[in-house]
Amino acid sequence: SGGMRRKLSLIAALLHRPRVLVLDEPDSGVDPASRRRLLRLLRDLASNGVGVLYATHMGASGEEADHVVFMYDGRVVDEGGPRSLVERYASSIVVELTVRNVDGFIGAVEALNVAYVRVKDGGRVVVGLHGDGEVVAGLARLASRYGLEWMEVRRPGLEDAFLAATGSRLQEE
Repeated sequence: SGGMRRKLSLIAALLHRPRVLVLDEPDSGVDPASRRRLLRLLRDLASNGVGVLYATHMGASGEEADHVVFMYDGRVVDEGGPRSLVERYASSIVVELTVRNVDGFIGAVEALNVAYVRVKDGGRVVVGLHGDGEVVAGLARLASRYGLEWMEVRRPGLEDAFLAATGSRLQEE
C-alpha cells in the first residue's frame, strides 16, 4: 500500500542517522494512528538535534511544527510559529456548512465582511468570520435562505490562517 511504502521510505531515510531530514508529504496515504506516531517520532528527532523540514499541504501536521512557512503561488507569504500565525491571520470564528444552493450562497456571503470563503469537496462551504455569536446567527439566517442542511462552528486552525494570509477564496477541484 502507499502508506506502507511511505513508512519504508522513512525507515530507509533514518538508517544512516541523518542530521537533517527533508520530508515531502510523509503522511500522504498513512492511516491516522501511523500519522500520529510519525509526528511523535519527528518531534523526538527534532528534540534530539535532527533538523526536520516537513513539506505539507497543511492540515494538523503544521500545528506540531516549531516554525511554519506559508507559501502560495511560488512565493513566501509569511512565516512564524503556528499559534502566532493563527492569531495573526485567522478569523475569530470558522463556520462549515452545507446548503442546497451553493453558488447562490457563495455570492451572497462574499458580499458580507468575511475573512474568506472556500468550497471543499462534496460542496461543504467553509467561511471565516470576524465577530461573535450574532455574526454566526446572521450567517445561519442567510444560509437558511439557500437551503441550509448542516452547520458547524469551530475555532480557527493553521489552514484557516493560511487562507486568510493568502487572501484565498479557493474552490477545490
